[in-house]
Amino acid sequence: MKSLSSLHFPLRAGLHRILGHQAVFVPELGNKVVGYPTWSLSLAQDEKVQTIFPASKGSVASVGKALGNHTTLYKYLNPRLFVILTEAPLVSPTTCGVYLVDSTKGSVVYRASVPATSGICDVKASLTENWLVYHYYEEFAGVGQAKGYRMVSVELYEGSQVDDKTSR
Repeated sequence: MKSLSSLHFPLRAGLHRILGHQAVFVPELGNKVVGYPTWSLSLAQDEKVQTIFPASKGSVASVGKALGNHTTLYKYLNPRLFVILTEAPLVSPTTCGVYLVDSTKGSVVYRASVPATSGICDVKASLTENWLVYHYYEEFAGVGQAKGYRMVSVELYEGSQVDDKTSR
């Protein structure tokens, strides 16, 4: 039952809000497990939650990245991270949001706003270990402007400089 108290999970609470919950064992209710709200993340009124998904699970390949000068960048390995994809259809031009959130505290670790194509948010994303990758289609309205898929890769590391390990 001790591991149960470390279970944190997000749930959608309407179109513009996410509530974080913690699982708690309650003997008074007939030995049931109850999810109690612990934090709330409210989005802008014109921004709607499309989807929520956790990081993919699996073994960690390494805890850091060795650099050429014999220093190390230590990966930010937080198993409680999850991704929120949003859309803001009433904003002109329509935008899509990508959020990376800690399910224990509700803190936003990363946020990006990307343009929607023809008013439709079609962002695809994947999160594994300390690596978030997402892509979307983008058209520019100007003469001679390119259109096509854009891919963004975000790597998260601990500390503010190399060899800075803040946990474990």
